[in-house]
Amino acid sequence: MQNIKLKLIIAVDKNGVMGDKNKLPWKLSDDLKQFKQETLNSPLIMGSNTFKSLPGILPNREHIVLSKSMEGNKNVSVFTSIKNVMDYLEDTEYKHAFVIGGADVVKQFSHFNMFDEMIITHVNCKLKGDTILDLDEDLKLENWDIYRQTSYEKSEKNQYDFVVNRYVKKKKRFY
Repeated sequence: MQNIKLKLIIAVDKNGVMGDKNKLPWKLSDDLKQFKQETLNSPLIMGSNTFKSLPGILPNREHIVLSKSMEGNKNVSVFTSIKNVMDYLEDTEYKHAFVIGGADVVKQFSHFNMFDEMIITHVNCKLKGDTILDLDEDLKLENWDIYRQTSYEKSEKNQYDFVVNRYVKKKKRFY
């Protein structure tokens, strides 16, 4: 039995919008490439709406869905609770897993302070959307330090400028 590391990997605009009508509200080719490179050969944990929003099964990544109504199959493992997901993952060879959304799933994992690292793409725009995270309230960003930041400029491939921040928990100091 091992201790698996949980990483959050999401993209948000300046207002915390993650999606609209079950779609990403922007086109950011470089962010999708970074997502693929980061998550390859790792399990992806998501809610059922996020799963339905995918273009299909993403190759070389196990799909784990938190849902009370969805059925699993050979391509998708479905669990009804975070505890069941974590129990399952502890019995695998994986070193880490990625929580990819939606907002409710992210809030659940964050509420229990389960993230070891966060990779957040901050998109430089303000859009309308129906899937929203309050980064301060829901993720408690004041408890995290940025250890790497990569900037991307608006281009033919990227609809907006964006920055990918990698966060680790601040170290507690004892005096």
